[in-house]
Amino acid sequence: MKRLFILCLCLACLCSATAFGAADTGSPRIGDNSASTATIEMRSGITADIALAQGSISKDQNAADIISAASAKGNLLIAVNGGFFNAYYDRTPEDGYGKAARCQVNLVRNGQAINGAAGDQTAIYLGFTQYGKAMIDEVGITLYVEFAGKKLPTWGVNYYYPDEPDSLLLFTPEAGADLPVPANAKAAKIVNGKVTEILTSGKMPCAANTYYFVCGGNLHDRLPAVGETVRFTTEFSKSAWNSVTTAVSCGPWLLHNGWNVFSENAKYSYLADQKISESAVAARTYAAILSNGDLMVGACTASPKQIIAYLLSIGAKDAMLLDGGASSMLYANGKMLRNAGRKLNNVVCIYDSTPAVNVSVGGTAVQWTDAAPFIDANNRTMVPLRAVAEALGLRVSWDGAKREASFTGNRKTLIFPIGSTNARTGDGKAISMDTAAVIVGNRTYAPIRYLAEFFGYSVSWDGTSRTVIIR
Repeated sequence: MKRLFILCLCLACLCSATAFGAADTGSPRIGDNSASTATIEMRSGITADIALAQGSISKDQNAADIISAASAKGNLLIAVNGGFFNAYYDRTPEDGYGKAARCQVNLVRNGQAINGAAGDQTAIYLGFTQYGKAMIDEVGITLYVEFAGKKLPTWGVNYYYPDEPDSLLLFTPEAGADLPVPANAKAAKIVNGKVTEILTSGKMPCAANTYYFVCGGNLHDRLPAVGETVRFTTEFSKSAWNSVTTAVSCGPWLLHNGWNVFSENAKYSYLADQKISESAVAARTYAAILSNGDLMVGACTASPKQIIAYLLSIGAKDAMLLDGGASSMLYANGKMLRNAGRKLNNVVCIYDSTPAVNVSVGGTAVQWTDAAPFIDANNRTMVPLRAVAEALGLRVSWDGAKREASFTGNRKTLIFPIGSTNARTGDGKAISMDTAAVIVGNRTYAPIRYLAEFFGYSVSWDGTSRTVIIR
């Protein structure tokens, strides 16, 4: 039978490990304490989202409840607390929100800014593209309101400026509060993309699909007319970020292109807080991009200087801190690795959104217990070993010292050395392959086409049902 593609078979190591498509967790020592880390290979099918407490930028909620709601949306791999918020509820009613757990950083969801987004400011962002790439950089962001050929930059999104006559503001459903129309301002109520009325006083009721474009006292001429179609666009100041769909700002900035850039944070006001000074040891969370593009998030009790030293030792190239202290939280592979000491406002969630792949051996569907197959960025189907090996009637062994995985059956053995494009038979004969066996996330993967041929099997693909057929 004609082989339509190369199927990669996941070999389970004899030691305990996570499967590809899950996070690789660890407990390295950072400074004087043990940390909790979760690392994920960024690839097509890996997506991110910002989970909000009770769906709002002005509320908080137990981390377990935020994660529970986020898990219902897909295969949640990692969740880590995001950016700063008003954890102590010390705001005053004059800011519109009253005493609320207001988010204090810039957030982007589904490609649109939902908080912050002041065009004349820059910040340190952790961003994710729709193509499975993670980035960390200093970048500016602006949300525009567009109608009737006009493209107007806003001062901010869900930020309340009650006494600014020259402000242009946008409030979204994520505001989570019925905010008052600022004095002397006018607000265009926009429902499902169309202006339904102009408000001059009273409240702006928060509702799904409902937005308010507020023009200060000097800018009433910028208002769209009732019936006008309005759209919103978000732009970053760096073109490389144009494909980013999810982002959160925070800091301090730790690494950029493999260099310590902590001192460059002096321009940001949060460094006035001595808890964030270079040598201050405290509970912290961080995000880092490794040299191969993988994303690592970690929770630890350490100083920024100690975190930077650790990240440089493992070859990280870009890194930043997220919120810390009692907000520190890390979840991976269905387990809470670090519990938050308070309710949270925003959480970064990373999902595996790869479409499901099925496997059939001899007409019988293989059942999965700890991991499901997926198609990787090279269009190779990655399949967990244990159930497949049993279905094929093969024995599997792993030699950790030699870093080799072996299949045995029908008095024959095929060995896959890790990192080599040459497999070999039990009697030493080399078999050249067009891909190498690899270890990813402590799991070993080898190309099944050569395994199938060696043991007399064939492999085909049913695109309609997305099923790998092994006969």
